[in-house]
Amino acid sequence: MKKKLVSTIDFIVTGEKFDVVLDLGTEVAQTVPYPNEEKMADYYRSTKYHSHNKPSGFLISSLYNFVQKVMFKNKLDLIKKYVKEGSRLLDFGSGLGRFPIYANKIYKTYAVEPITYKSNFAVKKGIEVKKSINNYKLENFDAITFWHSLEHVYKINNLLETLSKNLKKNTHIFIAIPNLMSYDANKYQNYWAGYDVPRHLNHFSRTGIKKLIENFNFKLIETKPLFFDAFYVSYLSETYKKSKFSILKGFYNGLISNIIAFKTREFSSNIFVFKKN
Repeated sequence: MKKKLVSTIDFIVTGEKFDVVLDLGTEVAQTVPYPNEEKMADYYRSTKYHSHNKPSGFLISSLYNFVQKVMFKNKLDLIKKYVKEGSRLLDFGSGLGRFPIYANKIYKTYAVEPITYKSNFAVKKGIEVKKSINNYKLENFDAITFWHSLEHVYKINNLLETLSKNLKKNTHIFIAIPNLMSYDANKYQNYWAGYDVPRHLNHFSRTGIKKLIENFNFKLIETKPLFFDAFYVSYLSETYKKSKFSILKGFYNGLISNIIAFKTREFSSNIFVFKKN
């Protein structure tokens, strides 16, 4: 059985309308209609797309850069908990390549980025970047990271099948994704920046991502909340609403989201750590 969660629009590029439809059995939702895959790159070509460009404005840009450095350190510390230093790490959906550059001081990092960017920092730093995960021998890797990239994947089951068949036992995958059951998702509804249609093709609950990944011979071993995401997603949602004082309102609602999540466990975003069986 399926349920429409919201009707929303592409707030960043086109203004086109899309629905987010939840499969009640799997707790995984999809963007409807799916855009044509060949057209998809057009939805990323905007200076307002924050995943691949720094946000404008001195205050927000400064905060973004500070938080990004803190988050990179936290992510790397989490990886080090499970993957020994010097191992080979593949970052999927690396954007401009800032994380593989950061992690390269400890791991041998590689990247997948389907969209070509003239200013790909990773390439300039000598890190190998390929357009498809199929261009790598996956059995050579000890860890794969999906930092807010799995929700962008076409034919997600095909990707997970590829990982399941080709990764060696005990390989770890790290997945950061928004939580469609969070307080801020419920508060902002069609304005919630975590939907980010149509770039986000897939949308997950905590149960949904666990069910999906474990179907492909992986085991969930840790879930870690991303506290900063609630503030940033709430701020972006306020800008989509064209609110006055969007920074202050975003900070307040992000704080409320985190406080409530300490009881409900429904944080705005989470990192899920899975290990190949």
